[in-house]
Amino acid sequence: MPGAAALAVKAADFMLAPEGEASPVRFARQWTDDMFMATSVLARVAATSKDPRYGAAVSRLLLGYSDQLQRPDGLFVHSRLGPHAWGRGNGFALLGLLDALTYMPASWPDRPRVLAIFQRHVAALVRHQDEEGMWHQVVDIPGSYKEFTVTAMTVAALARGIQRGWLDRTAYQPALDRGWRAMASRVTPDGITRDVCSGTGSEPPLEYYLNRPVSPGADDRGGAMGLLAALEMASLK
Repeated sequence: MPGAAALAVKAADFMLAPEGEASPVRFARQWTDDMFMATSVLARVAATSKDPRYGAAVSRLLLGYSDQLQRPDGLFVHSRLGPHAWGRGNGFALLGLLDALTYMPASWPDRPRVLAIFQRHVAALVRHQDEEGMWHQVVDIPGSYKEFTVTAMTVAALARGIQRGWLDRTAYQPALDRGWRAMASRVTPDGITRDVCSGTGSEPPLEYYLNRPVSPGADDRGGAMGLLAALEMASLK
């Protein structure tokens, strides 16, 4: 729709940092949240407008953040200030990479590098999936609670990655199926999602992430990520 496209361009233009700034986007917090929240708009506008400024910002954002925040084992820490593998923080990084791969053109020069980061991240996440199929509030701490949004975001990325040929179906379909069943079991008949981590900042102590409460009742983040996972599963099937 022309009106929606114009609003997206307006948002992307507002988001871009002035030329010469260290960060490619304004209001960057250097958290993995930025990777999704900025790229979700910038990559779509880059695809429709063909303006190279937006693609350049996507590249700088994703590659710069990955250099700083992706650990050697493939997981992402939430930020330099919060150097822990927070579940939804990993989901934000994953979806940012996924949207860039989805919407940036085949000729995008940084596609091979971003694809490699995405594949390494997925492989690391799957190693930490529990027997039920869930991912945890702190991904690499099995004793932390099972968390809905990181599970839904990972399911969405696995489904789209398999569909687009970025992930091997034989290798990842079992993890996808387990994750889908586990997250679906946490949606009540009236559509309420369970085990959703509440809003979270970024702090140095590990205990800050371990002790983040679960949202009571309906939660917009849980609902949105659950719907995204459901749409990607439907598209894959």
